[in-house]
Amino acid sequence: MSDFKHKHKEQLSRQAAGDRLIAIGTALTGGADLDLELGEQRAVVAVADDLRSELEVKSKGDRVKIEVELSWARPQFGADAPSAEHEARPPAAV
Repeated sequence: MSDFKHKHKEQLSRQAAGDRLIAIGTALTGGADLDLELGEQRAVVAVADDLRSELEVKSKGDRVKIEVELSWARPQFGADAPSAEHEARPPAAV
């Protein structure tokens, strides 16, 4: 798998932010790939069984910022198989 980076910022309601975190949590606990909507694109990323997490909370003036970072080594799928797959594609129509 080649290296990649996608970054997407958007304004969300509290409900939408919670729904996004729940979807990520459901994929992680269910053992599924992460299927992330990034604006006009999607990224599908395989997740290893062991992850490293970093949680940072900042407050400055009237702003509060919470950063949740998860990282892991690319999972291996058999001796000759490539590492985690990544695919960027337009989001599915709802």
